[in-house]
Amino acid sequence: MPKINEEIRAWLLRKRGEVYNDSVYQSTGKLSDLGQRELEIIESILSALEENHKLRELLWLRHGCPNYALYGDDGEMQCHACPQDFLRSSANDIEKRFFEMGLEKYKAALDGISEKDKNK
Repeated sequence: MPKINEEIRAWLLRKRGEVYNDSVYQSTGKLSDLGQRELEIIESILSALEENHKLRELLWLRHGCPNYALYGDDGEMQCHACPQDFLRSSANDIEKRFFEMGLEKYKAALDGISEKDKNK
């Protein structure tokens, strides 16, 4: 996970602990309505962070470049063929790079067609 996501995750886990350390919970064993709502929000955000990480991993593994170009040591998710960092780049940056790669392939295809015309 990117550093910021790890920091958010750590903060959320601390907040979850605080919910359970609440005096109402400590005395009754039940969460207050506010505590229950806080816990639901925390769990929802933690789940979204985990899902985001999993989707980035799947995109990294199956985005179309050869496996030998993928670098994944120490939790990294990089591709040296694109190049792209699937762990740290925003979704907009990844989309932009894919669009640029598509344009590069299109230009190369057009250049190949024009070279054939020159050789006729």
